[in-house]
Amino acid sequence: MPFLNQLARWNAAFGASPAAGIVTEELTSVLTYDQLTRLALSMPIVPTVNVLAEFNSLDLVVKIVAGIAQQGMIALLDPALPGSTRQDMSANISSIQVPEAPPESEARGLVDGPAESLFLLGFTSGTTSTPKAFTRTRESWRVSFERSCKYFQLTHDETTLIAGPLTASLNLYALGECLYAGSPVYLLPRFSASAVTTALRRDHITRLVVVPTMLRWLTQRGVQAGESWPEVRSIVCAGAKLDADTVRLAQLWAPAATIYEYYGAAELGFVAAEALPSLDPPTSTRARAAVGKAFPGVDLEVRDAAGRTLAPGEPGDIYVRSPLVSEGYVWGDDGLAFRRQGDWCTVADQGYLTEDGELHVLGRAADMLNCAGHNVYPQEVELALCGIAGVREAVVFGLPDGLRGHRIVAGIKPSAGSAGRSLRAAGLHEGISAYVPIYKRPQQYFLLSELPLTSAGKISRTLLADWISTKDARAHRLP
Repeated sequence: MPFLNQLARWNAAFGASPAAGIVTEELTSVLTYDQLTRLALSMPIVPTVNVLAEFNSLDLVVKIVAGIAQQGMIALLDPALPGSTRQDMSANISSIQVPEAPPESEARGLVDGPAESLFLLGFTSGTTSTPKAFTRTRESWRVSFERSCKYFQLTHDETTLIAGPLTASLNLYALGECLYAGSPVYLLPRFSASAVTTALRRDHITRLVVVPTMLRWLTQRGVQAGESWPEVRSIVCAGAKLDADTVRLAQLWAPAATIYEYYGAAELGFVAAEALPSLDPPTSTRARAAVGKAFPGVDLEVRDAAGRTLAPGEPGDIYVRSPLVSEGYVWGDDGLAFRRQGDWCTVADQGYLTEDGELHVLGRAADMLNCAGHNVYPQEVELALCGIAGVREAVVFGLPDGLRGHRIVAGIKPSAGSAGRSLRAAGLHEGISAYVPIYKRPQQYFLLSELPLTSAGKISRTLLADWISTKDARAHRLP
């Protein structure tokens, strides 16, 4: 991760200032720049793949800093993955060789390796099989840090709270970004709304990095409790599309904050982004699938299956041309995700561009459902369901249907206060009819006592399908 030269700069400038902290209900533990540097230097620094499978802690931050020094690489494994999956991943990692620095190299201590060298072995989301692994060069993130710090207006004056685990690429990037910018960064051992509130109250947080499900929990809980955090100046959110109701709640909860919503992928980096100014309530005209325009320095195209560029409004594969993309997969490449066509890359997300360059994301090709000959993307059905009164969250997937191809199934998490008492399948079917044609409407609805989430706080359609097939009590079919 190319921030070590910057870390030395900040240590020289304000070594006694906080660099990183971990927040619990009882106390906040902090490492200064000087302490972080000395602890990292006390660890062995060797050119190898340093495998880390830990929950958030200051010790993990130190290991990350030491692990990427000189020509070292890091691989963060989610400790919540099944043990057999972690074993498979570790076995694959053991075969990866990290090139040693050339004999003439004078690199010593906490310094960045060559720009073209690899520093990160990252992983795509995976719950039922071994996740795909990809690599990144130091230069790809150095350029990305330069651009994102400018776009998000991140400086030493901001204090960032990362709400999720560092094993998620969104959060690991945010850690590196803050250390690059000299911006103090705080972590939680585990996410909880009360822990975030504690950090906001105690540690003078001005910037929050979070996924949409976490932001919805925080803001809904906070607004109901009458909380307002005018000290928060920016909220950075990614991982899924923000619905209009969550934006409205966030603007009430943090009235001075600019909400930065961005779309990207671990393999691609930033793709598109949008900044929603403080106290700028969304209207019904805000497109549900829109994710903003191309991120600075990124070019966008939408192409068909033959690789031809499509006209505005025509859906197809989203392609990017950017210096921020990864080097591709080390293992797990089935040819259905990350692909290159010359300088252009895609992860097979589907969407379209408008005449003015706004990107609308429909979903991943692998998630697409075939319903009576029509292509249906779960994300657009989920966003439509969230527009119905009483619906807080929606999760949509398809069950095989010999006649139609797929039968659309929806899990519904009710809004706070309704407890699902007023929700009925017929009412939901009628409500969604205002947004989508009949072939995109779910045939079954299930009331969810909790959301099916990965350890990173992202929605898992696979987990919901498992709940329903096993008649799990967390998913109750609506009459």
